[in-house]
Amino acid sequence: MAPVGVKRRRMLAPLPEGLRQIHAAFEGIAHQPDTVGEVLKRACETVWPSEKGDLFQWSAVLDVLDAELGKEDAAKEIVIAALRFTRTLLENCSNRHVYNSYEHLQRLLESPDWEVVVCVLRVLSVLATPRSTRQLIGEAQFVSRLTALSSTWTGSTDGLVSLSACCREDVSAWMAQGTTVRMQLYRTGGEGQEGKGEGLTVINIHNAHTCLGDTEEIFQRIVDEHSVPAAHHFALKTRLRLARAFPDLEARRQWVRVHMMATTLL
Repeated sequence: MAPVGVKRRRMLAPLPEGLRQIHAAFEGIAHQPDTVGEVLKRACETVWPSEKGDLFQWSAVLDVLDAELGKEDAAKEIVIAALRFTRTLLENCSNRHVYNSYEHLQRLLESPDWEVVVCVLRVLSVLATPRSTRQLIGEAQFVSRLTALSSTWTGSTDGLVSLSACCREDVSAWMAQGTTVRMQLYRTGGEGQEGKGEGLTVINIHNAHTCLGDTEEIFQRIVDEHSVPAAHHFALKTRLRLARAFPDLEARRQWVRVHMMATTLL
């Protein structure tokens, strides 16, 4: 009998055969790391049984997924598959509070690839359901990133270009607004670089899609020129990516999707 005041741990039922094989395959990655892609592919194709599982049983697998998501040079296919199986586990298991890879989700929200961002938002949408994990998504780091992703073109939450207009093929009437990066930030005394005092900074860049260099290079030039504090980097980069994506129909539709998903999480 368990001592008084100590909660007796519930015995976990054995995993069904199909899931047991997937679990064993993840454990084998430690000895054969080059099989991670194949294992993730099998895992994502696995049909989960009707019975709900327990995330405690998948802690070793979560460690593998955490390691893959933590790699800076991980292939896009591996990252997306790891996020998809993470979502599968969270959707089909209780005790979601066991999940603890939030720092990787925060970093991956900065990915230049919209598919990765969408996969992260889908994981967050599952974590937003129970109160035990919802409060973690409500932390300042997540809220600031989700707020930035919920912005529309022209860099404000209400925007000058409607979402319906962004989904049309012809956006010539809104090209000037859509390709402009607008941002206002207030720099405190301790945030500025040497020679930059506190005060209001206004960033206004027209035709961002024609700027020389890739998005990262342009972003760094803006940061250096305006001495943008680190706390505003994600919002600035997001608005720059939006402006540079505006001329492309598919890119606009993808970022409208990101906007709507981020908005529902706030």
